[in-house]
Amino acid sequence: MVAKRKAKKAAGKSAGKSKKGLKKGSKLRCEDCGLVVLVSDPCCCGEACDVMCCGEQMVLI
Repeated sequence: MVAKRKAKKAAGKSAGKSKKGLKKGSKLRCEDCGLVVLVSDPCCCGEACDVMCCGEQMVLI
């Protein structure tokens, strides 16, 4: 089970880096606790923002 969780985290980190410029309606999920966040008002910085939960970057779903 620990190996599965580490594999998910590794996959999530690479997926998280591709979320450049989150848009309204984007969903992010925490790989540890399962929390899902829906973006309702995205920032205008034009760069990928780090959305953290449980000490890890959330992944785009």
